Amino acid sequence: MNSGGQNATCSVCGISYSVERLREKIQTQNIQGGVTVNVVTTPPAAETLEELQFLGKKYLKHCDWENAEKVYEKILDKSPTDEEAFDIFNKLKVWKHMEVENGVLKRYTGRFSEVVLPDAVTSIGNRVFTGNKGVQTVVLTDNVETIEREAFYQSKDLKRVVGLSGVRFIGKNAFFDCLALEECELGNNVEYISDEAFRGCTSLKSIKLAGSLKQLERGVFKGCTSLKEVIIPAGIKVISASLFELCYNLKSVVLPDGIVRIETNAFYGCRALSDINIPSTVEELQTACFKESGISNIDLPEKLEEIPIQCFDRCENLLQIVLPPSVKKICDKAFYGCIALASITFDPSIKVGRQVFFNCRKLIYVNPPEGDGVTTSVVLLDLTNPAQSNGEVLPVELFSALKGTPYYNSEILRRRSNKLCDRCAGKLGMFGKCKVCGYSSKDEKR
Repeated sequence: MNSGGQNATCSVCGISYSVERLREKIQTQNIQGGVTVNVVTTPPAAETLEELQFLGKKYLKHCDWENAEKVYEKILDKSPTDEEAFDIFNKLKVWKHMEVENGVLKRYTGRFSEVVLPDAVTSIGNRVFTGNKGVQTVVLTDNVETIEREAFYQSKDLKRVVGLSGVRFIGKNAFFDCLALEECELGNNVEYISDEAFRGCTSLKSIKLAGSLKQLERGVFKGCTSLKEVIIPAGIKVISASLFELCYNLKSVVLPDGIVRIETNAFYGCRALSDINIPSTVEELQTACFKESGISNIDLPEKLEEIPIQCFDRCENLLQIVLPPSVKKICDKAFYGCIALASITFDPSIKVGRQVFFNCRKLIYVNPPEGDGVTTSVVLLDLTNPAQSNGEVLPVELFSALKGTPYYNSEILRRRSNKLCDRCAGKLGMFGKCKVCGYSSKDEKR
C-alpha cells in the first residue's frame, strides 16, 4: 500500500502498510511496547517507453503475467503501432492461464484453440494438457527440451504440435489418445521417445523421425490406424515390442542396417504392410512380431537361429518363404493359419514345434529342390501328391506340424486305410496301438 509515496513496515508483524494505515492499526489494536516504523520511499513508476519495455521484459522473464499485461497495455497506449508489443499483449491473454515454475509449465486452464508457449518454458510438465478440450494447435519455442509423462494425454481436439526442434525427450503416454492429432514433425535433437508416447493417435498419418533418435520404447505408435509410412533412423538398434501394433494402414517401413532385434508384437496387425526389408544385421525375432500382418514375401537374415512362437501366425497373404540354414528351430504356431502359403524351404532336421503349419490350406512344397545347398532327406515333397515322397516317411514332428494341410488330411486317411499309425506310420497291433511308438488314437480320444 502506498500513501504519499511512502511505505512503512511494522517491526512486530513485518507487514508493509502505508504510514497512515500503520499508525491507525497501532491505535485501534492498542499495541503495547515500542513500535519501530521503517519508512521506505517507493521508486517512481516507469513512465518512458524504454522504461516500460524494460519492465515488461522483466515481468515476462519471471512469468508475472498479470503485471506484464498491464505494462504492455501502457506500451500500446504510448505506441499503438508497436507490432511486437501487440503480439505479446495478445499472447498474454493465453499465458495468464499458465502456471510456470522454474521453467516447467505446471498448469494450463485455458480453452484457446492455439497456444503459443512463452520463452520462459523449458519443459511441459506431467499432465498439463490432459483431457483439455479446445486446444487444437500448440506452438513450442526452441527452449522446450522435454515433454513429460502424459503431458497431452487425451487432448482430443489437438491437431498439430509445432516447433519441436529443441525437444530431446518425450515422456510416457505424452500424446496418448490424441485422436485428432494429424501432424507432428520431430526436430533434429530428439533422442528418446518413451513408452506409448503416440499410442491411439488414430488421425496421425505421418511422422518424421530425426536422425538423432536413439531409443523408441514399447508401443510408441501402437494403434495409430492412419499412419502410412515411417523411416526408422540409423541410431535405432531395436524395434521395440508393439511399436507398430495395430497400425492397420501402415504400408511402408524402412529399417536401417544395424537393427539387431525385432521384439514381441512389433508389427502385429499391420494388415497393409505387404513387404518389408529385414536388415542382415537382425539376429532375433520375438513372439508374434509379424502376427496377422499383410506380409506376402519376406527374406529372412542369415543370422536367425529360431522362428519364434506365432511369428507369422495368420499372415493370410504370405505366399512363400525360405528359412536360412542358420535356423535351428521353428516354434509353435509359427505359420499357423497362413492360408495362402504354398511353399516353404528349410532343413527338415531342425526342431519343429506344435501346429506350425496348422490350416495352411494351400501348402504344396516343403523343402528345397536339388542343388539348393540345404541338407535334406526329402529332396522335394509335393504335398498334393504323397507318392512323390518315394515312400519315405516324414519325421514325426514335421508331419505333426503339417496338421490342417491337404497333405496331412489325405495322408491320415491313407494311413488309417492301411492300418498304420497316425503319428509315425508304423504298423498297428492289437487294440490299434502302434508297435513302433506305442501311440493309440483311441488313447488320445479318451
